[in-house]
Amino acid sequence: MHTVAVSYLDDLKMAKDALSGDERAAGVFVERFRPDLERYLAARCRRGDTRSIEKSREIAADVISDCFGAKDRPRGEDVLLKLYYGQGPLNVWLRGVAHARLKSWWVSKEFGGTVSLQDGEEGYQPFSSHDSPADPDVVIILRIALENAFRQIEPYQLLFLRLVYLHGVKRDHLAKISGCHPTKIGRNAATALEKIRKLTVQYIKVLDPSIELQWEDCQAICEQHQDILHGMTTKAECQL
Repeated sequence: MHTVAVSYLDDLKMAKDALSGDERAAGVFVERFRPDLERYLAARCRRGDTRSIEKSREIAADVISDCFGAKDRPRGEDVLLKLYYGQGPLNVWLRGVAHARLKSWWVSKEFGGTVSLQDGEEGYQPFSSHDSPADPDVVIILRIALENAFRQIEPYQLLFLRLVYLHGVKRDHLAKISGCHPTKIGRNAATALEKIRKLTVQYIKVLDPSIELQWEDCQAICEQHQDILHGMTTKAECQL
């Protein structure tokens, strides 16, 4: 989950250079990806739907802006582009984020709740209950959020989390092996779990501010998509 495919190293370097404060690198990033997002989103809209096409341009601009830090969320950890770490092509990653935002707008009160899809595209199904399937774009957003949340956990905390919650290893036994008090094992596992919960919900808002998902919703989606994280496919791990 922490590895970068060799074919995407250039994309990861471009993202890091754009975030480094290098104005030229940032300018190249904007020039390359903003027009691509505008074209991609406009192609998803029904022909003649000027409102959606105009909104596509606005969303494309917002996504590019959020890559360097959202206006209403100035903290460094809320920079959208920091959530990309080379898990796929950067343009595809940005398209997925932008498309999810456009679909969210289509079902919003601002638009009127009537989806304006291009011919042949499937309708949008935002996650509304544990019994209904989540839209694929929502699943993508959750996957990105979860992957980044797990990346923020210390390796030893993640190990304790797995052993205690997934494999049922007793804390007393782990304490003897680790040479510490059992309460420390419990604290480390609980701290890691709470951090994953908090960061996942936080990152979802960074990726798409209009998506309303609580941790319980995330758990339900994970149960529907048990392969949502590479290397973490068990139902028990999704229920952490």
